Amino acid sequence: LSKSKFIIVFLFAFLLCLSPFCYSTDTNSDTALLREASEVNNIQYSDLSVLNESSYTLNNIVSGNAFISATNFSTDPTSNGGIIEGNLYVAAKDVAIKSETIYSETEYDDLGNPDITVNSYSTISGSAFIIANNVKIEPGSKIYGDLYICANNVELMRNAIIYGNVFVLSDNLS
Repeated sequence: LSKSKFIIVFLFAFLLCLSPFCYSTDTNSDTALLREASEVNNIQYSDLSVLNESSYTLNNIVSGNAFISATNFSTDPTSNGGIIEGNLYVAAKDVAIKSETIYSETEYDDLGNPDITVNSYSTISGSAFIIANNVKIEPGSKIYGDLYICANNVELMRNAIIYGNVFVLSDNLS
């Protein structure tokens, strides 16, 4: 190797060591929202475990998995909360994955249903595993993985978004 090629290779290797190796950009708006919310909300940077609570509302951000055992469980997406960056595991009597929506009284879709404006919504970046008596997933709520539900009554409301597969074992599905 000549001296000039050695210097060029050495400089290139030196610059490579000083620069970051990943030049990715965040294109997921929910994750971008999570990053903006970190200045405002409490973020738990580990798994969340809630055991034997009578009622639990997830109104913050969990950067990990959520393991919930409660009589009543719900998410609260207001103030950028209700976000789980991992999987959700729930055993409860009543489960509600909530959103904040407004139903139009004057605008309707092709099927005659009122148009929906979603102001805020719950987000689960992984899969959701739910065992409950009653499960309600409201419009605009997003689950990026699969949804597994074993419940007596399941209500998957119109405009609830599940990007993966849906597996439901239920007496009543609406």
